Amino acid sequence: MKCLISLGFMFLCLVSMSDGIYAQETPKDMPLHVTGTGNIRFSSVFLPKETVQGLLPDGLELAVPPLTPAGLHPVTFLFESLYDFSFHSPLHDFVLIPHYEEVILAIGYVKKIGEPKVYVIFPKIYLNSIRATAAGFFYGFKKQLAHIEDEGDLFYVGNSWGQPLMEAEFSEVPSYDEVQFEQNFLNLKKMLLLPVIGVQAGQFICSQFEWDFEHAERYPVETDWQIFGAYRPYLEGSYFSEGLHKNPWGSVFMNIRAWLSPPKACHP
Repeated sequence: MKCLISLGFMFLCLVSMSDGIYAQETPKDMPLHVTGTGNIRFSSVFLPKETVQGLLPDGLELAVPPLTPAGLHPVTFLFESLYDFSFHSPLHDFVLIPHYEEVILAIGYVKKIGEPKVYVIFPKIYLNSIRATAAGFFYGFKKQLAHIEDEGDLFYVGNSWGQPLMEAEFSEVPSYDEVQFEQNFLNLKKMLLLPVIGVQAGQFICSQFEWDFEHAERYPVETDWQIFGAYRPYLEGSYFSEGLHKNPWGSVFMNIRAWLSPPKACHP
């Protein structure tokens, strides 16, 4: 624990001293960054704007997302099995966490009230790694330990008290229009490249993902999932997300590597 706290302190100090240096660099070229590879299912649904606004912290509001019906806003769940989560510095590279699972609630196209710049936020993350939970604090992510089982086509999430939070089932699409799939994928790609905004000690902080889309394995899937009241009472219910080949806010599987920049103050 002491090592983790010391590492985080060093991480934040170096970030604060080099805030301007990183302006033109991609995350994987920065002196400090974290990286990892994962099997990730991205599954999106539309919810009423009022419901989605209620998931945001004070100071943020919804922007206008593309390809979205009036009165609704997309939310995306990332069902993830991650491995080789590593820390890179000029002095040393080391694996922080060999393997863990998590489910992320992601809301793209949000903004600070009265400002034009748009972000993506992860207002809730459940995961089964203490180290990753602690690391998330430095990015302003709200992470909570959970019991997670990933069996490939089935994904289960339960809280520490044994209550079910979420169950998901994924089905591969046997055949699809690859041209349409790639066209719809551009919509998801655009959201994933938005800067990530978090909240730490009442202040907004930002970071940036870089994704290795070029070498990623990806294909559409269909997702059936159940959200239980212990997750969020007002989200309780059954959900279905058709494949990304049919819907630009559909579901897709990716095996992909990503890099995440150090957090720093958000700039307009």
